[in-house]
This record gives sequence, C-alpha cells and structure tokens, in this order.
Amino acid sequence: MAEAAELIGVAHRQPVPDPATAALLEALRPRRRRRRSLPDMRWMARARCRGLDPAIFHPETDEDAAEAKEICGSCPVREACLEFAIGMREKDGVWGGHTADERR
Repeated sequence: MAEAAELIGVAHRQPVPDPATAALLEALRPRRRRRRSLPDMRWMARARCRGLDPAIFHPETDEDAAEAKEICGSCPVREACLEFAIGMREKDGVWGGHTADERR
C-alpha cells in the first residue's frame, strides 16, 4: 500500500502547518505589486513660482500667505497645481493659490 501511495505522490505531501504558521507563511508570500503611475508634473515647468524662493510658499501663518497667493493668482497652471497638491495630500504650503487649511 505504501508503494502505491508513493507512486501517486501522497507520501510526499508536506504536513499542514498550524494556523499561526499558515498565517505567517501567507503574510510572507511574495505578491505582485500594483504599479502606481506617477502624476504628470510637466505643468511645473510653466509655473510662475518656478525659481522663486520656496519660503514664500511656506508662510508661518495663513495670514502671511498674501504674497504667494498673489503670485498664484496669475499663474497659468494654478488648477493643475491645486489638483496635484490635493492628489498628493500635500499638508504644507500654498499650492494653486490655496493654503493647507483652505485645501482641507
């Protein structure tokens, strides 16, 4: 009978692990990662803030954001900038003419 089991592969089965070991093995099993596409950032090349001091766009308080908002006000990519900040969950600075509090 053992010979018949070996012929069909039954004798070579691995033992079933206990539930904790099975969960660990499942957690360690390699998975395919979904590739997240990077956002299109070509708009940054046309931004009015390009080359300016970043400190302008990171004021200490929202009341100090007037200069940044003025620059953003006439920026041709203001909408793309705002969408980028919201999509990336940017927590600081003025993006697209809006402070972090205004984006919430």
